[in-house]
Amino acid sequence: MTTQLLADYDAMTRAAADQRAARNAVIRLQRERRDAGLDRGALGKILPAHDLLETFRHVDAATRDGLWEVAHRCEDLSEGVRELRNLYRTVDEAVADRFDSLFGGA
Repeated sequence: MTTQLLADYDAMTRAAADQRAARNAVIRLQRERRDAGLDRGALGKILPAHDLLETFRHVDAATRDGLWEVAHRCEDLSEGVRELRNLYRTVDEAVADRFDSLFGGA
């Protein structure tokens, strides 16, 4: 195990972009689910048609809600990685500036 911490800015940028892409893909799925549906007469006149239709609508709404939640978590993760990357950059720059001033740099 190492005692060093290495912040790979490019890897963090890619990870954030990947999470944003995942978010966009999940939003597309959620929109496709929104377009799915069953017409009232789609099941004909079978006895449990109403119950089946209501169950489908309930499950479909829950699925869309779940997808929307996943999309938001992907976005949160993307933003969090970007914020962390920016914090590391700020700290690295501050430390470099301090060392430069201590050792007579620019």
